[in-house]
Amino acid sequence: MRGFTLLEMLVAIAIFAVVSTLALTGYTQLQRQSEYTGATAEPAARYSVRFRRCCADLEQLEPRPVREPLGDGYLPALQVTDTLEYRLQLTRAGWSNTGGLPRPTLQRVGLPRRGRAAVA
Repeated sequence: MRGFTLLEMLVAIAIFAVVSTLALTGYTQLQRQSEYTGATAEPAARYSVRFRRCCADLEQLEPRPVREPLGDGYLPALQVTDTLEYRLQLTRAGWSNTGGLPRPTLQRVGLPRRGRAAVA
């Protein structure tokens, strides 16, 4: 009966240890890179969603002025300013009427100074 010598076993274990160390180091680097990519991609994904939502609102822009809150005049259909609560305000179509109530399909929306889009 023939088997492996002690020297052959030690060489095999040493080779396995070196290969395992290299594989673990590569896996650790890959995991760090994945975490970094995920951390940097998340803000870009949030801005992408905001940009798409803003584009969808602009595509449904209705060229119709709206009354001011006190009814003393009209606001333009599209208003861009730095002095108000919203940087961008517009009247858009496509407001769903899920309750079947008598109301228009127009909606006044605004892009606030900070944060996400909201109904004006």
